[in-house]
Amino acid sequence: MIRDDLARLAVKYLDNENLQSFMLNLDVILSNYNITQSKNEIVKYDGSQDDEAIRMFFVTKKIAGFSDKSVAFYSTVIKQFRKMINKPLGMITTNDVRLFLGKKQVYDHCSPTHLNNMRRILSSLFKWLTAENYIVKNPMLAVDYIKEPKRIKKAFSEIEVERLRENCLDIRDKALIEVLLSTGCRIGEVAGMNYEDVDFVNKQISVIGKGNKERIVYLNAKAIFELNRYIGVYEIESGPLFISKRGKKRLTIGGLSNIITQIGKRAKVNDCHPHRFRRTVATFALNRGMPIEQVQQLLGHEDIKTTTIYAKSDEQSLKEAHRKYVI
Repeated sequence: MIRDDLARLAVKYLDNENLQSFMLNLDVILSNYNITQSKNEIVKYDGSQDDEAIRMFFVTKKIAGFSDKSVAFYSTVIKQFRKMINKPLGMITTNDVRLFLGKKQVYDHCSPTHLNNMRRILSSLFKWLTAENYIVKNPMLAVDYIKEPKRIKKAFSEIEVERLRENCLDIRDKALIEVLLSTGCRIGEVAGMNYEDVDFVNKQISVIGKGNKERIVYLNAKAIFELNRYIGVYEIESGPLFISKRGKKRLTIGGLSNIITQIGKRAKVNDCHPHRFRRTVATFALNRGMPIEQVQQLLGHEDIKTTTIYAKSDEQSLKEAHRKYVI
C-alpha cells in the first residue's frame, strides 16, 4: 500500500513527533484519491482497437482534404487487405503484405500500376498507425516499389484533334471538347463546373481540383466561342455547366466520359478518353515552349515530378529535333 511505502521512507528522515504529524496530513490527502496498485504484467495485444484506429485514419485523411472518391478507394483496398490477411493490425508482417499483393497480381490480374496504388495506400495506413502508436513496427518499410513497364502514353496528334472536332454531333459536345483542350482539366473537375464559375470577361474558370484545392484555368478563343453558343442554345443561366439533353441534369464523370468515347469512335481515333486531352494540353504546351513550372500550375500538379512525365519527347518530336539540331 502506498501509505506504508511512504511511512517506511519518511521514518529515515523524521523524528517520532514529526512523523506522526506527517502521517496525519498524508491520510487526509490520500482520502481524496482512489489509488490502486499497478500490475507489472504484459498486456496481450488482441486487435480490439483496430476498427477504431481505421476510423480515425479516415477522419485524418478527410481533414487533410481527401475527396470522397479517394476515401472510398482507400476504404476498398484496406477492407480487401484485412479480409484476406485476417490478422490484427499490430501482428501483420512484411510477408503478409507481400502475400496480399502477390495474390492480387496472380488471381485478380492487377497491373503493376494498380499494385503500386494499393501498396501506397497500405504504406500510408501503417505509417500513420506507427506514428500514432497503435502499432510498434511498420511492416511496409521493406515492401519495395513494384517495377512498372515504361510505356510512352501518346497525346492526340493535331490531325486527331481536328477529327474529334469534326465528329461532335451536338453543340454541347463541341463546347466540352474545346474546354478540355483549352484548360487541361481532369474530367472530374469539368463535371463539377458551374455556370457561375465561368468568367467570360477574363476568359477563365475557377475549378476545384484534387484535395479540394481551387485553381484558375484559362479559356482560349475557340473555347469561349463554343461555350457561349452552347450556353445560349441550352439556356443555361445558373447551376451545372455541362448538363444532359433530357432533364437538364448535371452530367456525371461517367456521362462525360461516354460522350468522349463516342466522339472518338466516330472520328476513328483510338484510345480516346478524357485524360488523353489533359496529356495533349501538357504535351502541346511544352513542345511550344511553355515553362514546365507554368504547365505544373495549369494542370494543378502538387509535385513537378508528375508534370515531367509529359515532358518526355515522343518519337515524332525527337525526329523533328534531330532534323533541326543534328548535322
